[in-house]
Amino acid sequence: MVTHLAFADDLFIFLVADPTSTFNLHFILDMFFEGSGLQVNNAKSQVFFSSVSEEDHVTILNTLGMSSGSLPIIYLGFPLTSTRLFDNDCLPLIKEIDNTTHSWNSESLSYAGILELFRSGITSKILF
Repeated sequence: MVTHLAFADDLFIFLVADPTSTFNLHFILDMFFEGSGLQVNNAKSQVFFSSVSEEDHVTILNTLGMSSGSLPIIYLGFPLTSTRLFDNDCLPLIKEIDNTTHSWNSESLSYAGILELFRSGITSKILF
């Protein structure tokens, strides 16, 4: 079974770590390339494993032509981990939002103007 999550211009693909699923994924990616002309950048792609034999690990990496990654990784400023995020993990985003809102104090803004800045500026930082 192959499933996925898409964020912005990134794609996370999840599958059972066995040679059959890997060959199927490779086939799907090849078909995607043939249909769209878009190709996976293997140099920027990584495979993450959990409880996989060394033999399957090597087979999967060789089949996909990608490198092995390890958690946690930083994605859009946040660590991707198998545990919940803590306050420290969110500090870069909090500091960025704080810096943005402090610059609003120097301007003479109406309530509607502040709402528009929040809607366009802060919301985009939180979502992406």
